[in-house]
Amino acid sequence: MAWPNYSIEVGQFRIAKSGVGIGANVALFSVINAVLLQPLPYGQPDQLVKIWEKRARLPKGRVSWADYVDWKVQSHALDGTAAYRTGDYNLTGNGDPEQVQGASVSASLFPLLRVSPQLGRSFSADDEKPGAHQIVILSHGLWERRFGGDPGLLGKSIRIDDAQFGVVGIMPPGFFFPNQKIELWEPFAIDPNSRMAGRSMHILDVIGRLRPGVRLEQARAEMGTLAARLEQAYPRENTGHGADVFLLLDDWTSSQTPPAERVA
Repeated sequence: MAWPNYSIEVGQFRIAKSGVGIGANVALFSVINAVLLQPLPYGQPDQLVKIWEKRARLPKGRVSWADYVDWKVQSHALDGTAAYRTGDYNLTGNGDPEQVQGASVSASLFPLLRVSPQLGRSFSADDEKPGAHQIVILSHGLWERRFGGDPGLLGKSIRIDDAQFGVVGIMPPGFFFPNQKIELWEPFAIDPNSRMAGRSMHILDVIGRLRPGVRLEQARAEMGTLAARLEQAYPRENTGHGADVFLLLDDWTSSQTPPAERVA
């Protein structure tokens, strides 16, 4: 079923559609409602940016752990960075088995977003260390749906992918990251000497926060300089790899709108 043409303007964004099916309309309006019509559920979201690796045929590529660590240490334009990786998790026990979407995140993520759990605590640097106890933070929706909103769940273990994870936090209602399908978060613990930490493993998404007074163009120029420095230091892995920076809201809206329908 085709719907009539329409054009929507929200602030600086204009999204035009024509002859699309009802499924595309529903998906589009979900994005608009979650990202444009309601404020992002973070502190000062206008300072948040998405950082991509840039290559000739891949202008928005994921980042290696080693490059992320170098960016984090060497950047002066950014007031912190965070990395994450999404995936599927299988919940067993306490009812029927259920597959949910979740994310492995650096401990810096929640402080960077300036959001704290409604109950419990955020992750710490110790939680990122290889061999640390497996823990998890749950979305408010998953906590209510699967565990009846029981505050006594904090400190207890739940079974995920045939392993026990201690529940250390419950996020506030309305919080989502990086999208509304994500229902749990675990620390991204990686051995710096493992293959997963190498510069050839491009597995991470990276966000940052602009320092007060720093403009997007300044951060973009600095990240380009850092990428060029890493290209010289690690030519085997990083030749032809640059970096680009976008305001988080701009990046999300451009990536969620089908490429053929994007309007400059």
